[in-house]
Amino acid sequence: MVKLPKVDMNDASIHERSLSLAEQDGILDEHIRPAISTQAVRYRTVVLTGATGHLGGYLCASILARTTWRVICVVRAEDEHTAVRRVRDTTLNAHPGSQAALDRVTAVPGDLSARDWGLGAEVFQQLAHHTDAVFHCAATVSMRRSYEQLRAANVHGTAEAIRLAATGRPKPLHYVSTLGVFIASRRYGAQVVCEDDEPHIREAGRRGYARSKAVAEALVRQARQRGLPVSIHRFPLLLGDSRTGACNPTDYLATLMSACVRIGMVPQGAVRFPATAVDHLAHVIVETARHEPPMTATLHVLYTKWLTLSDISAELNAAGYLLQPVPPQHWNSSMATAFSHAPQISAVLNALNPHVLRPSAPEALPAISSARTERLVRGMGLAHPPLDREFVARVVHHLMATGVLPPPGTVAQPAVQ
Repeated sequence: MVKLPKVDMNDASIHERSLSLAEQDGILDEHIRPAISTQAVRYRTVVLTGATGHLGGYLCASILARTTWRVICVVRAEDEHTAVRRVRDTTLNAHPGSQAALDRVTAVPGDLSARDWGLGAEVFQQLAHHTDAVFHCAATVSMRRSYEQLRAANVHGTAEAIRLAATGRPKPLHYVSTLGVFIASRRYGAQVVCEDDEPHIREAGRRGYARSKAVAEALVRQARQRGLPVSIHRFPLLLGDSRTGACNPTDYLATLMSACVRIGMVPQGAVRFPATAVDHLAHVIVETARHEPPMTATLHVLYTKWLTLSDISAELNAAGYLLQPVPPQHWNSSMATAFSHAPQISAVLNALNPHVLRPSAPEALPAISSARTERLVRGMGLAHPPLDREFVARVVHHLMATGVLPPPGTVAQPAVQ
């Protein structure tokens, strides 16, 4: 007889209420309907959100390098001076060669969780009538916050992006989603997810971030059905720069490496991760936006050969970190003990560990089809740089150089029981 785990009914009740709220939020305002337009769109000025984030900085840099467009960045900041400084910093961190083109960038302080993005109705209408496309990259990324805490920025902010794109002459909307909207798909019978698949909110699992992105994507798809030119870019784990290894120190790969180094252990097994390099994703988004006529497809942007934990372990060992392979359950318990007072680290790892450490479990990630995207990317001459051991080595060296990983030999290696 199988012993079933106890279910906290109060927790189940909270989950169902949250799910019900998400389903209500996933209905696009009936009044948001783009006018019918056959006019060809030539981009001169585009709106970009999320420019101060890791991907957003690369996206802004890629726009400047690959086009002549002017970019208006809506940024959470106290004033215009701070907004401009933050955009300049993230863009130059992504690509120092962007310096000469920064005069094409304007930054305005706003709040994407507010009506009119906090810009006021007049400024919002000016953006709507004097820009040619909207790149909506912004989102509050948190593995700890609930759907209720994230819905204002991630769902309502996306609804405002749709309203901006649909106001006046319809403007193409380039929406950055995530393959995390399918993270629980195997539980609902999906072994493979394809580009045209539309995730049900339940397939995003219980975590607030993935659920908020699933709801936001539902709104975007409804806007597409109403005639708005929409492209959706889904991606899996977002890794560092393929050339330099520079990455977000709080992303999953950096956090996983840090956890392995600090406890001196690595999970055993044939563990693989679907992933993409941040610079490649940015280039794909920009090149598809330049497509004639405007693209209205959903793309899965990832490296077809998944990153392996064995490559990660090998490069950490090559850098001088002696990691002992242990069963995943042992690694999880050791990690929980070591980071019991570091909830942010635990939250990042716990969000994905159940889905990647046990490939045959019901929680395992589904296979991901990216056939259409691969054909398109090959046609644009944008082959994905390999995410191999050389790439992992660059990431390791970057994390060592920036102090995310301690010097080898300075961390006590615990004995394996």
